[in-house]
Amino acid sequence: MLSKEGRDLVQRHLGGKVFARDFFFSKEQQLSDKNFSSAIANTPGSIGKVEIGYLPYVPSFGLVIIDPDQPHGTCFVELYHHRSAEPNPAFELRASEDPFWYNFFVNQYKILWESCRIEELSKNGK
Repeated sequence: MLSKEGRDLVQRHLGGKVFARDFFFSKEQQLSDKNFSSAIANTPGSIGKVEIGYLPYVPSFGLVIIDPDQPHGTCFVELYHHRSAEPNPAFELRASEDPFWYNFFVNQYKILWESCRIEELSKNGK
């Protein structure tokens, strides 16, 4: 998620212009995402914890990483383009098939996470 400071920076950069995609960065969308994540985190019988990280800037890519430390790990990468209405390019990497680029993007995730302000959503953190 984009922090308030990050949203303000985007708005200043855009000169106050609002685009349809700005809903992605809106407070309402972030609240919806947080509520959904909280519901998952606090499901009866759930284990582990759920955290949301708020980035102070807009990343140039999105990641979904499943089992990152396992030989069967998978990473879905979406690259965000600039000033284009075309779909974002996306691709899948597997730890077993392309370890160099798989590890590159897993490490990029770790760098992004270190830049976040983190909020834990689970009640018990188990």
